[in-house]
Formats: sequence, structure tokens, C-alpha cells
Amino acid sequence: MTAEITTVIGQLSIREGVWRQNAPNQVAVREPKAADAPGAGKGDLFIVTEIQGNVDNRDAMEQKLAQAIRDSYYLARGSITASLRRAIQAGNDLLYHRNLKVEVEDRVVGGAVIVVSCQEDAFVGQIGPTAFFAVLGDHVRRYPARSVWLDEAMGPGQEEDASALGLRKIVEPTLQHVRVEPEDMLVLADSRLAGQLPLSDLVHAVDSGDVKTAIKELGEVAKAKNCSALILEVVEMAAAAGPFKLATPSKLSDIFNRRSHAVPVDPSPESPWPEPVEADGEPVQANGERAAVFAHTSILQKSMHWLDRFKGQPEPDEPPEPPAAEFEPPPLEEFEEDTVMIPTKRPMARPYEGEKWSTPHHKSNRPEAGHGPGAYIPNPVAPQSTLLEREYAGDANDDETASDRSPLQTIVYGLGSGLLMLVLLISNAFKGLFRLVLPASSQQKPRQAGMQAQAENSSSSVPWKLLRNIAIAIPILVAIIVGISYIQKGRLRDAEYNDFLTAAQSKIEQAREVDSSAALGLMAEAENSLTQAEQIKPDEEHPEITAMRQQIAAETDRVGHVQRLDAVQQLRQYTDAGTQTSSIVVEGVEIYIMDKGNDRIYHHSLDNEGVSLLPDGETVLIAAKGQQVDNIQVGELLDMTWMPTGGNRQTSDLVVLNSTGLLEYSTNWGLASSMLAATDALKLPVAVDSYFGNFYVLDPQANVLLRYLPTVDGYNAPPQNYFAANVPVDLSNAVDLAIDGAVYVLYQDGRIAKFQGGQPAEFNVTGLDVPFNNPVAIFTKPDEDVQHIYVADAGNHRIVQLNKDGSFVRQFKPSAGEAASFANLQNIYVDEIGGKMFVLDSNNLYLVKLPTE
Repeated sequence: MTAEITTVIGQLSIREGVWRQNAPNQVAVREPKAADAPGAGKGDLFIVTEIQGNVDNRDAMEQKLAQAIRDSYYLARGSITASLRRAIQAGNDLLYHRNLKVEVEDRVVGGAVIVVSCQEDAFVGQIGPTAFFAVLGDHVRRYPARSVWLDEAMGPGQEEDASALGLRKIVEPTLQHVRVEPEDMLVLADSRLAGQLPLSDLVHAVDSGDVKTAIKELGEVAKAKNCSALILEVVEMAAAAGPFKLATPSKLSDIFNRRSHAVPVDPSPESPWPEPVEADGEPVQANGERAAVFAHTSILQKSMHWLDRFKGQPEPDEPPEPPAAEFEPPPLEEFEEDTVMIPTKRPMARPYEGEKWSTPHHKSNRPEAGHGPGAYIPNPVAPQSTLLEREYAGDANDDETASDRSPLQTIVYGLGSGLLMLVLLISNAFKGLFRLVLPASSQQKPRQAGMQAQAENSSSSVPWKLLRNIAIAIPILVAIIVGISYIQKGRLRDAEYNDFLTAAQSKIEQAREVDSSAALGLMAEAENSLTQAEQIKPDEEHPEITAMRQQIAAETDRVGHVQRLDAVQQLRQYTDAGTQTSSIVVEGVEIYIMDKGNDRIYHHSLDNEGVSLLPDGETVLIAAKGQQVDNIQVGELLDMTWMPTGGNRQTSDLVVLNSTGLLEYSTNWGLASSMLAATDALKLPVAVDSYFGNFYVLDPQANVLLRYLPTVDGYNAPPQNYFAANVPVDLSNAVDLAIDGAVYVLYQDGRIAKFQGGQPAEFNVTGLDVPFNNPVAIFTKPDEDVQHIYVADAGNHRIVQLNKDGSFVRQFKPSAGEAASFANLQNIYVDEIGGKMFVLDSNNLYLVKLPTE
């Protein structure tokens, strides 16, 4: 395709029968023009989302889901396919974590359909109660073809798509790849529209030839009080100046005969008009208003049977993985009835999901003028097989000799010959039967005496013999046809399975020869190929797939400098209801754990070998909310740190900040209250630390980092603002800090800011294979104790080690089979001199031997 193409976008949004100007659940973003802008090279992005369940503000939740998918896609690294998977997983994380926090009756499920347009390539990701319709030349198809979210009733044995956002921690979306050209139409729809929209009605809607009229037609045939859809028309770049183009495609609706005439609807100012989409990522807007035209109708809403999936199940952080059969693609026969073949003026439809040209290059294999339909060879493979380009070899040459055939070809050839002979035999039998049944010829000889009886005896015996032969031959014929079909289907299945394995192995080998960023994208594509291969044969064991996945895991660890932790020892598990461990302080053999959920502080001691805890003594619980200490009552516990001697401070103690003041604890003197000045200046501190006797309090809500100097009575002198007066600092998303002379502030979005003497210092994190995702804690100490910076990255289930200039060193993850998963990291403490690391994960205290570099 020489001319550049683009898309013209139309928006449909109806709520309670009223056409709306905006659609919170829709996003359309043009690819940034600047080469260095985030998302450059990732194509144009279009999203439609849907939330099902009991929610107060459905629009806000659907909009938040769409924005999360958009942001994750453009910030993700790797290929378009890998980015689509990460974006859909990000949307699932949003709903899944929300569902964990609410009652079963208040849980929701979500759906999303995403299209990435890159010239003639359209990449589609779909999951849950949404659908994607492709009108490509003379082909019309809905994805998914079978879905419990869209179809009223599924027949026995039919495969159906029951995946959705929010049901499980890990989701497997349906991914498709289609080739488009001018005059094609793509429709993204929610279930409220797709669930009651036959393909014939869709064709009538988009047959008008422009987006504006197609939107009006689609809204009228939908007859829904609540529905939402985006229509994308593929046009040449020169034809995309206006919101729609005047050229009309061939009449798609002629085959359906549903309307008595096909008069285009004249555009009018009162009808919805899709605005061109800007590159700033705002959703598509529609101008004008429209009255409530469907207030008396409503789409059939499915009952929320999916709530049963939540009931009667435990609430672990790591839910059981779905069985492989749940992602098995429907067999080819089920898709055929959803495909509409429509004659058009073009000589041939382009290959789409489920068909391939005889060579991998689509454009070069389109038939020349006058060649007709026989100019290509369709490959009837499963619909989910379109993400990778594959060569398809046709049958052998016509002049192939019997000696060149494989044993399987010889069997098929013999069965075909036998089938032909049976057909000839049955045709001859029917021919003889018809001669006896039909009236005799007028040219027959006159009857003679005695001839009638002879003829009657002959005619009474011959038909029964013919019927007997036919009755014997028909079952044999059916058995041969079924056998040939089964063998051919098995051949195609094996060929497709091997193609996916070959593609995966090729991606793995390519990953060994490129940089880390490209290698991660290639390995994600290899994993996708293995998943597709696994779905082709779901009931079989796949040792070759297991071996390839081990290669992918090893290569991913090598590229990302991952060191697996083999000996993760559990020291203690905190099981009280409401427990939420948040802080850990280690001083020698003494370990202090803060339970922020129940407002408690635990004190443990290591044994002489330093590998396990001594039995709990009387002082295992040293502080709790409501406890009376001197003249104060312990309030809500906020954070704690070990305070060494330095400056005017003469003792080393554990210092605890709570909502009513300051506490200090030592093994010799126990728990006591301490003075803290200017507590009214604090709003909601999130972290504290110490350095040379000074006490630091980080309060993002007050946007301050206060430094208290020690006094005789504690810290009763007015605090200092650590930052210089001329330094503007935004601490609104800060989550933790660490001090080694310089101050390091960790932000929720993964940024780390360094300050020296109250002034910003240069610090950039470099070399990470994957950016931080929900970091929760940062740890370091002065150089004589700790020479690196450690970050607990909960979203990526890892602990990252950095040099103090920000350069990446390595990352730690548990080995397969270890009790710790790092799925819910809460805090860390590192003893580099002793070669130990203490980890709080899912209310468990773990001891890890620090691997050598």
C-alpha cells in the first residue's frame, strides 16, 4: 500500500435513551509526533471499557479503567503485543485489588476492547463484556465469536469466552491482528450494544459510507437505552481532512435484504458529529444533543451470575490460576457461522483472522486483476493464530509421483480413490432405481400373453437389492468422509502447533543477540506463542513448551541481572486479625517490628547463630495503642527508627512516633515518653529516620521534611525545615526516606530524589530492565555500614540494589518453590556487613542470606 492511511473516528454514547456529548468509557489517542515523546512509535490507541456490578458511579470507574489502560500501554516497553498485554493486566490489577477490599455483593467485573492502529496493521486486545467487529472487504466478523458476556445461551459443547477483568489476579486476553485498507470499518462496542446486535444490522449501519451516518444508523438499529461504541473508518491520508469522507464502499447490506431501499441519511447539525481526535489523549467528544429516542426500549441485561465465582472461595493474595482449558480457542467450525461473506467490487478480500495468504507477505500475494478467487490459498486455522506471520505450504505439485508421497499422503490418496468408487457405485444404484420408479418409455414393445407376470416378479426383487446396497454403502461413505476430515484436521493442528513452537524458539534465539529492552519484548512474544501452542492441544502434556519456558525464564534473569534467593527462611508469621506489618528495625540481635494495622510494636531476639528467633519472652509486645506511658496515652503508631548517639544525644534507643507524641525504648529502661516540639505543624507523617542524633520526620500532606536536633529532654526545640527556603519541593506522593548524610526521598511513582544540605543533588536511576511499580520502601545507611541503596519494589515482586549514584547493580527475586513470593512487600532492612537481609512480606518476617555479587 503506497498511500498512507489513517482513521476517521465516530462516537456513540447513549445513556437512558439520551445521546451524550461525552463518553467517559472511551479513549482515542493519536500517536505523538515527537520522536522522543512517551508512546512514540506505539500507534494510534482506541479503547472502550465497561463495568458490570453494583457501583455508585459507573462512569467514573469506567473512565478510570480506560485511563489506566491508556497510561500503561504508552509507558510499557517492548512490542505492541506485549504492551497490549501489560495494559490489559494493569486494568485487571485495578479491579482485582478493589474487589479484594469489598464484600462479594459489591464486587465488579470489567471488559475492555483496545485497537492499536499502525497504518495497514490493526492490533486488537479484548477481554470481558466487550466486542470488536471488523468489516474488511467482503468479510464481517465479531471477536469473540462466542462469549458468555454477549450471547444469551450457549449450546452444549460450545466453547465460550468467560474471561473478564477483576475475576483473577492474572488474565489472558484475546489478541488479534488484522490488515486493513481504505473503506474498511472497525467497531469497538460494549456488551450492551454487541450483545443484541446481529452482524446483519451492523452491516446496515456501516453501509452508509461515512462515519457520521454510520453512527446514526448504529444508534437506531441498536434500540438500547444504554450503549457505547467507537467506529473507525480507514481512509487514505488525503481523505481524512474532514470528519468523514464522501466515497462510499460497495453495498454491504444487499445480501441481507433487510431494508426496502438504501438511501444515505443526510447529515444535519442536530445529529451527533464526531470531532477529530487531538494528540493530547482526551476522549472523543461529540457536538450537539439529541432527544431521548429510545426511552421505551432497553437492552436485555444479563443477571450477575459471575458473582458466584467470588462466593465460597478463600481470599488469598494469590488466587488459583485458571485451568488451561479456559483459554482454549473455539474450533474453526464455530466461527464459520459468524462470518458473513459479502460480494464487493474488489477481486478478493484480504486475509484476516483465521486465514493466511500462501506466503507471509499479504500485499504481494493479493490476486492480480482478472485472476479471481482462485489466486490465493486460505489456511483454515484457529482464529487466535493471527499474532504471528506463518508460511503455509499448499498441496504437492500435480505431477507428483506415488514414490514422492509420504505414508500419510498415500493413505489419504487411497481413501480418496475408494471414496470415488463408492460415489460411482451409489450413483449407479440410484440410476437403476429411478429407471424402475419412473414411467416406462412410450417406445416399449406391445405386451404379449404371459409377459406381465414375469415383469412384476423382476421389478419386485431388483429395488430391494438396490436399497440394500445403498444402505450398506452410505455408512461406509460417511465413515470415510469423517476419517479423512479427522486426519486432515489433525495435520493442520499439528502444523499450527509446530509453527508456534518454531516462532517461539526463533524469538528466544533473537533475544540473545539484542539489547536488554528489545530482548524483553522478544521473550514476551515468545511466551505468547507458547500460550497459543498450548491452547491448540490443551489436554496433552507439553515437555517442549516447559523446556522453552525455562529458557525464557533463564534468559530474562540474565538480561535483568536477577539473582534468585535460594534460602529464604521464615522467622515469624503474624496472624492476628487486622495485622499490617509496616516497619522493621534491626540493631545487633534485637529486631523490632511495627504492626500498623493493630498499632503494636513487637520485640524479638536472634539466637547465637543468628538464624532463628528466641522464644517469645515477656517483652515481646513493648507498645500498643491505648497504653499509658508516663503522662501520655499511646495513640496511632506512625513509624519508628533506631536513634544512635551523636550531637547532644548520649544514648542509643528505639524512637517511635505516634499521634500523641514521641516514645523511646531501650532493653535496659523499657518504654518511656519523650518531648517533641511543634507537633501541631505535622498533619500525617509517613516516615521517620535518624542521622547523628538528629530526628527527621517526612510529612507529605504538610509538604515538609522536619529536622529535630536533640536536647536534654528529647526533642523539644523547634524543628528546622530541612530544605532551603529557595528550594521548591513537592512531597505530595512521597512514601519513604533514607539518610546516609544525603537524604533520599522515594515517591510512589518510582522516582527517587536526592538532597544534599537541603539542596537538590544529581541522581538518576539507570540500567533498570523494568521501571519501578509501586515501590514501598527505600533503605541505606552511611557508607561505613551500607554501600548501596535498596528499594522494595512491590509491584514487580523484587528488591532492587543500586549504587549510590543511581546506577543499577542487580535485583533479588525468590526462587521457584520458595515460601516467600515478594507479592506483598512491606519493608526491608539490609545488613551488608553480616551478609543478611530481613524482609517483611505478607505479614511474614523472612531472613535472607545476601548473595555475593
